[in-house]
Amino acid sequence: MAAAGFNGIIKFGIKQAIDQWESNFTDYRVRVGSIGRVLAHKVVLSTLVVIDKEIDLFVYIVEIFLNECLNFNNVKADACKMSRLARDSSLSIHFFCFLILTAFHISGCLNSNDKSLLRNSSSTEKPKPDENANVVDNPKNNTTVDDNAKPDGNEDEDQISSDENAEPENIDDIEYLPGNIVKLHEQEFGFHDGDIAGVVYTGEEYITGFKYVTRKWPDHKIPYIIDPSYSDKERRFIESSMRTVEKDTCIKFVNRTNEPYFLRVTNTKKGCYSYIGNQQTIGGQILSLESSAERSCMDRKVISHVLLHAVGFWHEHNRVGRRKKLFIKYQSVRPEKIVYFQVLDPEYDPFHYLRYDQNSIMHYPPHAWGKPEQSTMQPSNFLASTWIGKTRYLTNDDRYKIKQLYGCLKYPKITSQQAA
Repeated sequence: MAAAGFNGIIKFGIKQAIDQWESNFTDYRVRVGSIGRVLAHKVVLSTLVVIDKEIDLFVYIVEIFLNECLNFNNVKADACKMSRLARDSSLSIHFFCFLILTAFHISGCLNSNDKSLLRNSSSTEKPKPDENANVVDNPKNNTTVDDNAKPDGNEDEDQISSDENAEPENIDDIEYLPGNIVKLHEQEFGFHDGDIAGVVYTGEEYITGFKYVTRKWPDHKIPYIIDPSYSDKERRFIESSMRTVEKDTCIKFVNRTNEPYFLRVTNTKKGCYSYIGNQQTIGGQILSLESSAERSCMDRKVISHVLLHAVGFWHEHNRVGRRKKLFIKYQSVRPEKIVYFQVLDPEYDPFHYLRYDQNSIMHYPPHAWGKPEQSTMQPSNFLASTWIGKTRYLTNDDRYKIKQLYGCLKYPKITSQQAA
């Protein structure tokens, strides 16, 4: 904030100086031109009279004009100097803030329970119980419990008890089930971006922008069936993640009755993936959430991300708005993955007019599809690298987009057939 304010003051001073010079320059140029034309006219007409005063005025204005040209060079030099000062000061302040955050992490001041400095405040992630307390009072029986005990009905945010019989009262408190959780961008099953099925690129689309019609689900309802191969706990966890996605929006995941188009949540051996929007597939549209010893999609963030694809979302880094917020380092991208950074054609992106959300749950991390030890995405705000791609819950912007796409807002903006 300090850097931004300092930049603003300096830029305002530079603008005032240059605006004043431009005003003077224009005025002198008009006056010189006017008197010059008068003199030329009198010479041509051979009607020269005593014009000493006019000539003196002409010479005087020309001298001022030349002085202003010299003054312009001085103003320009000062502007360059002040601009460099603003830039260097801004970088210094940003770097100083970065060092402070790093020091917080090292010292433990910024612990896992307090990430408000590093994450969008719109995230609804629940805080963990205080693990530093040695003894807490039990109001029910006035006894004490040790620091390893969990409050009734609440599991640790990022893990559940290894005892399958110690079931929490509310499965919504669980963040993921035990297993080798999949990282979507590291899947190698041939799907676009690692987790989008049904997408085929052509050379022309790589140049002009990818064109893909997104179809909505009718009546804001997304029917689904869940494969019986899932355990009861896994089924309840998937449905809990559906409730997480539909919260504060107008869409609803409902058990399928006789709807012709529906999601078929399947325990395949090909990781976690979905199609974009409603594909109108007879027999059910596959949404894969693998649960095996090798790979597991049973993570609330992963399931929410994949479900949003089915709702109609692309990855955030594919939106045209990324050009002002994100720099793609193509030299660091694995050659066969460069196509994953193609931008959607604005006409086919239902959110092309909305702001870019670096905190979106649909954003991949900076190192996605990079060569070893290399990052592929550089945010314009370099501090954003700390949190980009790490959001575990839908942001306010994510929920706004759902409501915008499905016409839940009071003044909906999406009217094109691409989102119909």
